[in-house]
Amino acid sequence: MEKRNYLVFSAYPLSFLLLWWARNYPQQLEYIYGERLYPFLKEIRLGIFDFLPFSFGDFFYTALSFFAIGLIRTGISDWRKGCFQLFAALGVLLLWFQLSWGLHYYRPMASNNKAVRYTEDELFKTAKQLAQEANTLHTLLVKDDTKAVKMTNTSKELIERVGQRNAAAVKLSTYSSILSYMGFSGYLNPFTVEAHINGDMPQMSMPITIAHEMAHQEGIAAENDANFKGFLDCYTHPDLDIRYAAVLFAYQKCIGSLASVRPEVARELNCLLHPGILVNYSEIFSYWRQHQNPVEPYIKSSYDRYLKANNQAAGILSYNAVVGQIVSYFKQKSKQ
Repeated sequence: MEKRNYLVFSAYPLSFLLLWWARNYPQQLEYIYGERLYPFLKEIRLGIFDFLPFSFGDFFYTALSFFAIGLIRTGISDWRKGCFQLFAALGVLLLWFQLSWGLHYYRPMASNNKAVRYTEDELFKTAKQLAQEANTLHTLLVKDDTKAVKMTNTSKELIERVGQRNAAAVKLSTYSSILSYMGFSGYLNPFTVEAHINGDMPQMSMPITIAHEMAHQEGIAAENDANFKGFLDCYTHPDLDIRYAAVLFAYQKCIGSLASVRPEVARELNCLLHPGILVNYSEIFSYWRQHQNPVEPYIKSSYDRYLKANNQAAGILSYNAVVGQIVSYFKQKSKQ
């Protein structure tokens, strides 16, 4: 075997060694990787890619797809060579993924991420408060309570408003249409650390998605923590329409949990909302219903397995664990 092949295949033992270290020495991981190495690597990459008007990460994925097709063609004519090259490429990508971003899944804040407990009464009080805040913000934004709130910015302008000084780190995905059919509103490219949002979805869903993906950029791996950070950033934003989007997000999450245990109470709370708020929700739900397809559940199932394989025991259900954090936040807020 050539020397370069030894170097390529060393990626596998190095990856497994990194994972062993991350699992067994989380405090060292936090100190060395989380607090020092990752911030340094992130700034270098963002400094390189921020000035590009397009997503280099999406370009990379496209090039990777053509590379994979090339390997398949090689495998057809010479299956041994094709398998060898594929195995080698996967090893390099695995090591790159771990060093680039993947080790965040094993940092203490992600590994010790347990659901916040709350009572049904606390959930009801939080949902009711959110309904009242939604009505208040809706009245401030539109005088007619039957009309939906409209965001008049372009998607890029909205990114600038939510991202503010870090706006260049968030880009519209080249694959927005594909994301819609996959059921995803955004994603972080772990190799380039570029955050992406689905530019085709309703704009009312964009602020939380932008803030959520920016939370991942900061190294927050757990989906519920990224959801909560995204909610807080938008809820405390000076612009009322972005705050409104945050309240709609939080209310949707809380009312969904409440409806699973006390459906009649959830229906009563929904009746408190201004008709225009329901129009906003209808626009969001209708968009995603229009893009449902037989393949989407399999994609979501694959992502669920990906999360579980990366130290997130709840898998895709971890997104909804943000409800406990929202309830706890408003509980503490009411005591101040």
